[in-house]
Amino acid sequence: MNIAEEIKRLEQKELVLNEFRKERVREDHYNGNNVLCRLAISVKYDSDKERDEIVSLLKSIDIIPEFIIIYQKEREISVWWFSQMNNVIFDEKNYLRLIDEFIDYVIKLNLNNWDIETGMFDDDPIGYDINKCENIEVVLNPKFTQNNFGLNGEPQVYFEQ
Repeated sequence: MNIAEEIKRLEQKELVLNEFRKERVREDHYNGNNVLCRLAISVKYDSDKERDEIVSLLKSIDIIPEFIIIYQKEREISVWWFSQMNNVIFDEKNYLRLIDEFIDYVIKLNLNNWDIETGMFDDDPIGYDINKCENIEVVLNPKFTQNNFGLNGEPQVYFEQ
């Protein structure tokens, strides 16, 4: 990892830790009782050409996001990776580890001007009752992988005015 990538990694980790410190991260995301909903970033762009290049890249990466939402007025793209499995996290340490893996993955995409989308920390998780869900596969403390978060198919691309 070069210096610029390491700086970005540290900035994003600090952003996440600040959300935890300010108690803006819902504990039901990592208490072992719910399925994690999504991981997300926002990417700012300067031109339509840059926007199209970002979207093209996001459609071709190995862990394909489910949604790419383009806010044309703000020149910003929201990118959402939803849990494709029943991803259940049992503690804060494992949630932070997953987010670190996610940050490392996004850094490798070489996107300019992106940030963790902190709104994901306020999502309503998907509740489940392990006693009633006998035949459902659950991934405990998941890693950020194609199987756990990657869409099998084309991402949905939306344009917002």
